[in-house]
Amino acid sequence: MIHDGDVLSRPSRLPTAQFGDEEVFFHKANGEYVFLDPVAARIWQLLKKEQPFSELLSKLQEEFEVDQETCRADVTEFLQTLSAKKLVVIRTNVST
Repeated sequence: MIHDGDVLSRPSRLPTAQFGDEEVFFHKANGEYVFLDPVAARIWQLLKKEQPFSELLSKLQEEFEVDQETCRADVTEFLQTLSAKKLVVIRTNVST
């Protein structure tokens, strides 16, 4: 489970290539290419800078005009998938 105060970022040494609105990168650890659709690519771009989960959600809700519940559910699922592949760093904020 990801909480609002958890701080998110992506690995710094993972080059990506942009193809229109999509992005792709090679995940060396498991030997696969990862393709990101436009929304996933935007999340990936935002994770270049470390930020709290709550701020990430706010930015995405504003940019994509999506309700809070849908945004939280979809982004959480995507981040958990990335986390399982060790493609996102989730630092738990112990103060929340």
